[in-house]
Amino acid sequence: MKPPRCLLACCLVLITLLSIPSVPVQAQSTMFEVSPMPPRLAASPAASRAPSSVALTHLDLPPLKAVLLVGPIDGDDGDWTHGEKANMDLAAAELEANGVTVHKFYTPDNDWTQITAASRGAHFLLYRGHGVYKGQMPHPTVGGFNLKDGVITPEQIRADLQLAPNAIVMLYGCFTAGSASSDEEPITSTEAQRRVAEYARPFIDIGAAGYYANWHGDAFQMFVRALFAGQTLQQTYETYFDYNQTTVEHYIYPADAARVIWLDKDVHGDMLQYNHAFIGQPDQTLSTLFGGIDNTVTYKVYLPLTLNR
Repeated sequence: MKPPRCLLACCLVLITLLSIPSVPVQAQSTMFEVSPMPPRLAASPAASRAPSSVALTHLDLPPLKAVLLVGPIDGDDGDWTHGEKANMDLAAAELEANGVTVHKFYTPDNDWTQITAASRGAHFLLYRGHGVYKGQMPHPTVGGFNLKDGVITPEQIRADLQLAPNAIVMLYGCFTAGSASSDEEPITSTEAQRRVAEYARPFIDIGAAGYYANWHGDAFQMFVRALFAGQTLQQTYETYFDYNQTTVEHYIYPADAARVIWLDKDVHGDMLQYNHAFIGQPDQTLSTLFGGIDNTVTYKVYLPLTLNR
């Protein structure tokens, strides 16, 4: 008895399918990756500043909250990871000194569910770790966090984080300020603008008022200090020693004409690199963003030896 013709046809289709070589579900160029190394700097900024006693502003603010993330860089316990935890602790101490409640999520304590819970109503979000990208260099899609259990995408940031209105975001990692350790040659200004705007976009989309990105270890600490001294978001960017008015580039943030995008750059080694960025509302202060009363006091802060104005 001959088998039914439909059964023979099904067998031929199955044999044909099995003979086709298997292919990966997702090509490497479409997957999120992390830069091989974090941004490197040629020297420490310590010698570039000196303490100065100046009349600044103390802020009487409502209770504020901060979430601090450090991802694995050379593993959970590598020297570089420990170094970035120490750098983040500088910012944590500055925040706590100003009465901010700080929630730390340092690798391996990177559970995203716990992070998102802590982020509800957070006024500050700080991250130090690898930059994230997808696609081919030198023009990849960029954005997200690299945490212990993998990459947190820009889409997850938009969907899961519930920061306070007008939150301040500070990031350290490749692409966050423009350049990346994997760049084989200097990037153009156009590419730097695109990368920084793309990295900041999910935070701006969920209501952040300010985005800072810088490669130096004490940058977050100094940004926090300046903000709590009553400086505007613009002054906070410009009074950090890494700012130079002769090299900074000023643009309008493409997704919102009310916000600016500023990029500064230095030569590190033999390559020009974009490493100091800001996006946001330059004239705002913590008081105007979060509410509070200004009381003028005098105390010691670190400022550049020579301000470039």
